[in-house]
Amino acid sequence: MESGVAVKLFKIIEALGATGEPVGLAPLSARVGLTKSTVHRILSDLVGLGYVERVRPGVYTLTNKLQRVITGKDDQRLMNCAEPLLWELHAETDETVNLGVLSEDRVIYLKVIESAQPLRRVAEVNSTDPFYNTALGRAIVSQLPEEEREAIVDSAELVPRTDRSVTDKGKLREILAQAKQNGFASEQDESDLGVTCLGVPVYENNRVIAAISVSVPTVRMDQMRFEDIVGRLKKVADHLTEMLGTRAAV
Repeated sequence: MESGVAVKLFKIIEALGATGEPVGLAPLSARVGLTKSTVHRILSDLVGLGYVERVRPGVYTLTNKLQRVITGKDDQRLMNCAEPLLWELHAETDETVNLGVLSEDRVIYLKVIESAQPLRRVAEVNSTDPFYNTALGRAIVSQLPEEEREAIVDSAELVPRTDRSVTDKGKLREILAQAKQNGFASEQDESDLGVTCLGVPVYENNRVIAAISVSVPTVRMDQMRFEDIVGRLKKVADHLTEMLGTRAAV
């Protein structure tokens, strides 16, 4: 039993959790009584899954993903903090506003506030979309640590939704790099023809955990409106990030 992969994996997780701070590969291996090659291999898998972050070469720490999986409390806390801000953004833009989190390589919609206008794009709460052709997904994945981001891109199967959907991983990497630099992501006509979506990441403890987006019919989007919505999204996301860093857990 002691030689089982699951036992080794949980030994590593427990050791990382017990320290409460980043740990180097050598001291972690000594603590769990496993070879460095074994620990490195398991850590690489955990990094790819998003449960561990490599903060610098050879140094690792747990992310908050494990807690989210076990309790689900963080999603409720996120929604409680976000809801009044999302309604304000909805009132300001009169467009559909979305809050989403990443699950493996898909975005889960936690909150959707529909536009009252007849021409609109709406996703259902708890529905999912691939990360690669949504502004929500791109906003989140672009801000992940490089190793984790690459693991998600490498494993993704780029199935087009429209004739505008990105299907080349090299192009996807360019899009994610631009989103990382700009602090927001966009997609136009890639999930649905005639719809443009803009998304901005949300952070907790300096790690991206979610994104907020606004979906707009492309006919109602020009450069001035594009810049206005991005500015409003960044303001809301910054406010939500600040709330998550100071508000006690629900």
